[in-house]
Amino acid sequence: MIGAQKPDSGKIIYRRAEIADSSDIREILKYYIDNTFASWRYQVMDRSVFESWIVNHKTPQRPFWVAEFENRIIGYSCLSDFRNGEGYWPCAEDSVYVRPEFNGQGIGRKLMELIIQDGQTSGLKAIIAGIDADNDSSIRFHKHYGFYECGLLKNIGWKDQRWLSLVFMQLDLK
Repeated sequence: MIGAQKPDSGKIIYRRAEIADSSDIREILKYYIDNTFASWRYQVMDRSVFESWIVNHKTPQRPFWVAEFENRIIGYSCLSDFRNGEGYWPCAEDSVYVRPEFNGQGIGRKLMELIIQDGQTSGLKAIIAGIDADNDSSIRFHKHYGFYECGLLKNIGWKDQRWLSLVFMQLDLK
């Protein structure tokens, strides 16, 4: 990992994700898959699946944002389906990831604000966060925006030879 970079915040562009961003976004997600429990995936989705994932986030209730600095994606956020089934449409699950060398500079906060605003204007009732129970920084991050803990599923995930527990947090938009 490279040492923390401090870009001039005025030079960071926040915009909707495009298919052309998929390589950079996949690279960010791959870091978190390989090095943390922020994602319980074992491997990043292949390119075609990932590109379809971006396309599926082109609706007001399922936005996908990126932070770009010097023509490189340094973070992203999106709202995804919370669960399968039409009845869950009023809720979405959030994802916010920033390249580790850019953490702590407000990029994740701006990306979260963008998806919360989109969720509010699109008529969503709630945003749900599923967070590894040991990820105190993500839990604090979500609490900052008004998310509250609403459930704990103990030892339901398996990664890197250990059981993982999942905290659910909820932000009511209406």
